Amino acid sequence: MRAPKLIDNKAGGKVVDELCSSMQKGSKLSIVSAYFTIYAFAELKKELSQIRSLRFIFTEPTFLKKNREEQREYYIQHNLASNTMAGNEYEMKLRNEMKQSAIAKECADWLRKKAEI
Repeated sequence: MRAPKLIDNKAGGKVVDELCSSMQKGSKLSIVSAYFTIYAFAELKKELSQIRSLRFIFTEPTFLKKNREEQREYYIQHNLASNTMAGNEYEMKLRNEMKQSAIAKECADWLRKKAEI
C-alpha cells in the first residue's frame, strides 16, 4: 500500500491525473476529500468502472474564510462579459450538453455498487 498523498489541483498535482495514472482493474481506492462531483465521475467513469471498491471520507474544507472575506471574494461583477457564474470552461461544456440528469443517475448507481461513504 502506498503512503497517502496530498493533491490540491495546483502545485501538488491534479486529482484527475493522479487517479488516472494509479487506478487499475480491481483496485481498491480510498479518498479523503471535501468534494465529489458528478463531473469528476464523468471524467473518470472509464477508470472508476474498473475498480473493485471506493472508500470515501467527506471532510470539511479547511481553507474556508470568515464570512466577511467570503462575501468580498464572491462578489458578482455587473459586467456580463466577465461573469463566470456558469463555471469554468470545462463545466460550461458539460452543462451545455444537458446530460446532468443521466450522469447523476449513472453516478448514483455506481456509488451504490462500489462505494462506502
